[in-house]
Amino acid sequence: MDASDVDRQGFLGSGFALARRVARIGAVGVSGGGSHIVQQLAHLGFDRVTMFDADVFGKENLHRHVGARHADIAAQTKKVAIGQRVYDDVRPNAIVRPVDKRWQDRADLLRSCDLVIGCIDTFEGRKEIETTARRYLIPYIDIGMDVFTVQGAPPRVVGQMALSLPGGPCLECLSVVTERELAQEASRYGGKVIRQQVVNANGQLASAAIGVALDVLCGWSGDLKPPILLQYDGNRCTIERSRKLNGREHVRCPHFPACEVGDPIGIDL
Repeated sequence: MDASDVDRQGFLGSGFALARRVARIGAVGVSGGGSHIVQQLAHLGFDRVTMFDADVFGKENLHRHVGARHADIAAQTKKVAIGQRVYDDVRPNAIVRPVDKRWQDRADLLRSCDLVIGCIDTFEGRKEIETTARRYLIPYIDIGMDVFTVQGAPPRVVGQMALSLPGGPCLECLSVVTERELAQEASRYGGKVIRQQVVNANGQLASAAIGVALDVLCGWSGDLKPPILLQYDGNRCTIERSRKLNGREHVRCPHFPACEVGDPIGIDL
């Protein structure tokens, strides 16, 4: 990143200049919304990124995975390899770790992150990431979207972006993850969750997540007021504060008591 690029992002303040050099960002799930996350982190100039995704690229991903190529279908390219390629094209000297395993298989690398962004389909998966992030005092940003169809009515495109900060309301407090949804997932007996997605909606939610991540890392706006839960309405092309927050601004999270916090010191690998 040359001087002119730094000047054009100068409004983000000196904290951003430091954060982009030293902050360790974890991206869990790098297809769909996660591919936008990786692309934006690269263009912003973040130098230390770890990507987690065990899947290979397939035809079903082409409509929503930015940075992918048609040739990646036949090659069955690892999704993290596509993310690595995107990063190398923008910031070839960055320290990028493409982990082609489940994050649980390299939880030590997740623990070493300063901030984690999750872009996965399942509610159980969200809960697992957040539980680990809370244990090690890591801010966690979650995005997700879906398309609902009802016979005789137009489809509804919806999504959310939530910030889970240690000490504040968690995803369960904010009704992003509920016992009902967890039970419904469990009733499928391990069947794969397939959620309809579209690239423009993923991009809007990813951009909102990156905006919040920048404020968490360097406080550039001076206006970050957790808890943050944004609701996306793809039919109206709007992202706004969720009504689920009403009355929950000062809720003390009962799901992750402070006394249960583990070792907050990450491992610099």
